[in-house]
Amino acid sequence: MAEATVTVSAGAFVRDADLEKLQKAQHDKKTGPRATVFLAYAAVGVIFGDIGTSPLYVYSSTFTNGINDITDVFGVASLIFWTLTIVVICKYCLIVIQADDHGEGGTFALYSLICRFANISAGDEPLPTAADLQLEHYSSHQDVKAEKKSIVGSKLRMLLEKKAWAQSALLSVTIFMTSLVLGDAVLTPAQSVLGAIYGLQVKEPQLSQGVIVGVSCAIIIIIFMAQRFGTTKLGASFAPIILIWFLFNVLVAIYNIAKYYPAIFKCFSPHYAYLFFKHNRHTGWEMLSGVFLAVTGAEATFADLGHFSRASIRLAFFGIAYPCLVLTYFGQAAWLTAHPDQVASTFYASIPFGDGFYWVFFTIATAAACVASQTMISAAFSLLRQSMSLGCFPRLTIIHTSKKVMGQIFIPEVNYLMMVLTVIVVAIFQTTTQLGNAYGVAVSGMMFGTTCLLVLVMFLVWNLNIFLVAVFFLCFGFVDMVYFTTNLNKVPHGGWFALAIAVGVGLFSHVWQYGNWTKHAHSSSNTSSLDDYMGKPDAPSQPTTLQVASDPTEAQLVQASVKSPLLRSRGLTMYYHDSIHGVPQALVQDIARTHCLAEMIIIMTVRQVAVSSVGPEERLLIVPTRHPGVLRCVARYGYQDRVNHGTAFVADMLTQANMVLGKKELAASDPTQSVYIITTPHLRVAKGIFRKLVVHQGYNNMVKYLARQPWESWKIPPGGLLEWHCQYNI
Repeated sequence: MAEATVTVSAGAFVRDADLEKLQKAQHDKKTGPRATVFLAYAAVGVIFGDIGTSPLYVYSSTFTNGINDITDVFGVASLIFWTLTIVVICKYCLIVIQADDHGEGGTFALYSLICRFANISAGDEPLPTAADLQLEHYSSHQDVKAEKKSIVGSKLRMLLEKKAWAQSALLSVTIFMTSLVLGDAVLTPAQSVLGAIYGLQVKEPQLSQGVIVGVSCAIIIIIFMAQRFGTTKLGASFAPIILIWFLFNVLVAIYNIAKYYPAIFKCFSPHYAYLFFKHNRHTGWEMLSGVFLAVTGAEATFADLGHFSRASIRLAFFGIAYPCLVLTYFGQAAWLTAHPDQVASTFYASIPFGDGFYWVFFTIATAAACVASQTMISAAFSLLRQSMSLGCFPRLTIIHTSKKVMGQIFIPEVNYLMMVLTVIVVAIFQTTTQLGNAYGVAVSGMMFGTTCLLVLVMFLVWNLNIFLVAVFFLCFGFVDMVYFTTNLNKVPHGGWFALAIAVGVGLFSHVWQYGNWTKHAHSSSNTSSLDDYMGKPDAPSQPTTLQVASDPTEAQLVQASVKSPLLRSRGLTMYYHDSIHGVPQALVQDIARTHCLAEMIIIMTVRQVAVSSVGPEERLLIVPTRHPGVLRCVARYGYQDRVNHGTAFVADMLTQANMVLGKKELAASDPTQSVYIITTPHLRVAKGIFRKLVVHQGYNNMVKYLARQPWESWKIPPGGLLEWHCQYNI
């Protein structure tokens, strides 16, 4: 017998309220002149630490074979200026930053936008439910244009909605971009710290390269070991350090420009970039991989949007970072016109004013390098947590290092793995010139991936016509591809390392995602209804009232089963189930083996939906079944949310259940005495060598030896937790 379908509009669910006022209040805190200025100040340290330390190694990584013609210096300076302008300002600060997911940025913001507007799910369910579509974060001002969708946008939506391969391709691109970020998080500390510590050898030539590598590795280890303490206190010093760093760079640049080549500002003209390519041809294209290092870190302007605002990020870059960086690069170019033979040590060799100023500058450079490293490490933690929330990565230990800032987390396994890989990178490449070969591949690939995902957003979300989208893709896609191909050209010389990390993490994520999908597909295809086990009530519209003994040790019989009566006793039991359909196996076994159930049964499904956050007013969806005392509950969470199913959650759920049932007696249930029953499946594949290899040797071993169970981080009281193991034969 099939269980009756309960059709309830999303708005009818308890507390599924419109959060316009709440969202507006949160938005107002990040707007206004004072808030914008303060956030811009903070953004200087958090966002622009990576791109701000690029002057340490850009010229030395570009002119790896020395300077043969002074006009090449002007060409490279012009290319750096126009790359900063086109990539960071035009692409990221003006266009990409507009594709936020209700204030959140980054890879998963683009992915969740595409999933929602293409009517596909980023979570466990194959499609978002009608209730999900009523979430405040699902609504958007672009929805009013739904009837004006472009032809291309409509076809893309149908393709993504109907074709499994298209959905897999979209997910694969997102996973690969995430993998590239992890590669970037490994390479950034190595490049930044090594570039800063190289100053020791410039001033003390007798020091060997081994000493530079050893000191760099020691600082890198300290940086990663300090992650467990969080960045709350250290973060307060980020902005002052980077501001002082920019100030010192500007002072040096002004001095060098005035002394060596005041006419260096002619490099604003793209004519010198043209002459550079005309003179160097294929070699000039190869040298672009060094120029590209000037914009590494630009993706942080979008990835860290959730902590700031568009106005503050633009103010910080336009008003501080951009002019300081342009002056710094032009100052170094002016110095190189007089010292072309010292290009390998451009940054430190160009520092004037004697030894005292030099060592002060060296200290600031080292501190700035640590800030740049910290920024990418924290970004990797945040992105991995989002990936775990959407089922694309095994759940690892997540330690929240701040009680006030939810986003400050520490993942021990990932932290120490990145530490080992970073030390290995420094030991292998030893110089920033060699390391730059590996560094550019990861970042350029991620930038091109962002361009591709944004094209989908333009069609599906913004409803732009094909002409405007084509102009965007041809302009920025061309720039991205030029830099990506020139970086790929150096794969044999070090770029292989970044690709190896990305491919390894990508395959790891795909195996995990495939195992989760297989488990869910099996669960969904083998669903059963409560009627099959509890019988069909005589009057579905008027459920029978439970007869529960006042003494909890004496349970009375209730005729709720076709085959045999069920014992019902006081209390609440929550059965967790992967799907919003069917019956969890633990509940089936309790009925079949013990014939005893609690007075109140909640079939609980924890859903990760494709939004950044779900407000508490929209967290729970509760629907009664035809069987007395049995409810279905869906608890929805975004990829930025933390799941907490402690006693407060149960008390809130009981209150809402009373409202749904129109009863008050459930309020007497003690939340602290609730029983939580978890079903832990183990997958066994009967056919297919490749599927057996992926599931048995890959997914099952990840579950057994690496991944934490999802419910381990749900704050479930250990005294009431029961885990039931089962095997899925696929």
